[in-house]
Amino acid sequence: MGVFIISPNDKGGLLYKPSDKLVELCSPLHPMVFNDLFCLARPEVHTLSCGVSCPEDFDIHMDAVALLDDAAKHIAPVEARLRDALVSTLGEDWVDAWEGTPGDVNLYQVLRLWNFAKAFDMVEYGKMRYGLLGNGGHWFPGKKADGFDAEAVKSAVGQHPFASVIAERLQEAHEMLKGEEKKRLQED
Repeated sequence: MGVFIISPNDKGGLLYKPSDKLVELCSPLHPMVFNDLFCLARPEVHTLSCGVSCPEDFDIHMDAVALLDDAAKHIAPVEARLRDALVSTLGEDWVDAWEGTPGDVNLYQVLRLWNFAKAFDMVEYGKMRYGLLGNGGHWFPGKKADGFDAEAVKSAVGQHPFASVIAERLQEAHEMLKGEEKKRLQED
């Protein structure tokens, strides 16, 4: 038995149309090649279902297959640059200290999407995923960060090192990522 990952390049960041910053951070790999290698380098993952947005995307995925035997060598420098970008944009304490999801707001996912939008210019991806909150069922549970009680959030994350700014960042995430409500593909 193994793990079959569906749409890793769509759900993993709209990697078929990556931000310029993400392209730079993943270079010399295409972000889809990095993601393919990142996923397939895990022994528990046996299959990726990578639909293509255009015929040329198939060639990009084949580039990943050609590098698979040396995946770790290709992944490591990109992972380091991605982490450095997160840390330089958001601070090491913020990046390292995050965990927990109080109440019905999917705190972790909202802030993860905010992190990616801020550090990697992945706003379009953030909007797409944020639009699923409240409509994603068990695949993407929780609610958006609109109309939340800031004091209740502060109380719920009281011991978190960033308790004083989480509510503000949730509001910023909501303002940045709100838009069209989304449903899972099979519900359209």
